[in-house]
Amino acid sequence: MSLQHPVPSAPPSGTENGWRPRGSESRTDPRDPRLAAGPIAPPPVGAPSGGPAGERLPRPPRRRNAGLAALAVLLVAGGAVAAGLLALRIDDRVDMLVARDDIAAGTRITADMLAVAPVASQGLALIPAADQASVVGQYAAVPIPKERLLDRGMLTGASVLRPGTVALGVAIAPGQAPGTPLEAGDLVAVYGTDGEGSVLATDAVVQTVDLPEASTFGAASEVSVVTLVVPADTAAKIAAASGAGKIALARVGRAAGAGAAG
Repeated sequence: MSLQHPVPSAPPSGTENGWRPRGSESRTDPRDPRLAAGPIAPPPVGAPSGGPAGERLPRPPRRRNAGLAALAVLLVAGGAVAAGLLALRIDDRVDMLVARDDIAAGTRITADMLAVAPVASQGLALIPAADQASVVGQYAAVPIPKERLLDRGMLTGASVLRPGTVALGVAIAPGQAPGTPLEAGDLVAVYGTDGEGSVLATDAVVQTVDLPEASTFGAASEVSVVTLVVPADTAAKIAAASGAGKIALARVGRAAGAGAAG
């Protein structure tokens, strides 16, 4: 008796009874819930993995520049030092006498002609306000402009313009006066140099000296203008000699009360 092996029947095709092998589902099966919301978009370029798109890591804190901080400290300290020095400088100012208005030469000084101004640097010749009493009653040896600080060289104990005298300006060229420049308060003799020469005055007092100034073309003038206080009866002859350029001055000393020459 021969044994016959049964021929195995073919496996079900999977199409019967709705059965399908695992993993063989269609990727476009409308029954797949993953496709219900539509296709999944790829992540944006540069988006970090492991988190939602657009999320970035916090930046590390910036380091402060130590050099800039040190510079700021130095600037603040320097400003404080400068302010302190300025305050000390202002505190060192001393009240000095000044002319309240223009004072003509020969004018007797009164208290109402004087004012006070603070000065940071004290000059040796300037007159402190505390010495006002020694100035009142003096005479202006030279014209004193308004707000000019007073010094001892501007004052004299005697009136320059005495009765019977006048102030006269004369033009003096090089060689017509001593080589050493004349100063206010000098006592000079005045000579006429026309012909044999003549003595025009022996006791003229120098009131002011205007030194040569540059001309319009830039060349320096050689003529100085000297204001002399002379006797009234000699003024005409001295003026004529000066206008003709025939005049000479000779220093003979210092006027009374003018003090020593500087």
